[in-house]
Amino acid sequence: MAAYRFCRTDDVPLLVEAYNSCYAVHFPHEPLLTVERFKEAVHDLNLWCSNCMVAMEDNKPIGVLLAAKRDRGTLIYRLGIASDYQRAGHGRHLLNSLSQKLAILGPPTLIAEIPDPWKTGRDFFSACGYTAGTTYTDFVLEGVPAPAGNRDLVTAVSLGDLRESGELNPGQEPSWWRSLKTLENRQERLLGLAVVSDLRIEAWLLYATDPGDGSLEVLALGRAPGEQPGALLGILVRQLAGQDGARVILPRISPEEIDFQEVESWGFQRARDYTRYTATAAKA
Repeated sequence: MAAYRFCRTDDVPLLVEAYNSCYAVHFPHEPLLTVERFKEAVHDLNLWCSNCMVAMEDNKPIGVLLAAKRDRGTLIYRLGIASDYQRAGHGRHLLNSLSQKLAILGPPTLIAEIPDPWKTGRDFFSACGYTAGTTYTDFVLEGVPAPAGNRDLVTAVSLGDLRESGELNPGQEPSWWRSLKTLENRQERLLGLAVVSDLRIEAWLLYATDPGDGSLEVLALGRAPGEQPGALLGILVRQLAGQDGARVILPRISPEEIDFQEVESWGFQRARDYTRYTATAAKA
């Protein structure tokens, strides 16, 4: 018979093992989790061991739930069940256990960002009472030559600079990965580019390098109103892509943050869509 329990900080190796055997096994294109990467998610995404659960049978993990928690909500970061134990209610039990805990301790809002190609996941969360809402999209730009003659326009900018000038506006419901809190958590690893006039910041972006494949992730971007700032933002993006022919990714961006037609005009290709599902924590 399966046993379910919440975890402690000394359970990180167990959670890593459970992730790899119960979740990653279903997604062979995704990298395996390591203790180091788990700790990175703790720092960047506010993953809490006390909100993570394992299902065990015969001293081996058969299910795992990893959840990140902030003041306004809890993100179901990963939920997976081992192949031989699916469709037996283990996933629903893990999800309901977390919901019951948060109904008492808060915050009551539960969030999951599900890739649209994963129909099984979308159907599961819908069946558990989650409601589909905002959609996000990954865009990818393969390395292109940097535009000539524009380097003098570009200057470095930091998260602090943008925060002080009031430029940051990720939208009403940004992806957890693009929220202001995530940017603040990652600010030591963020780099920024901007075009600044005498009056204002005309265009800007913040990015980080993926240590795995060296791609550049643009985690926030913006521009002043008008055609010229739009063109300048395009120059910034292509300037970034021209660095050693780097691959540039706009992960989980919403139309609230920037018009997708503008993104595609810079040469980006749509790679993957996600849907944000939400529910309110409920007692048993």
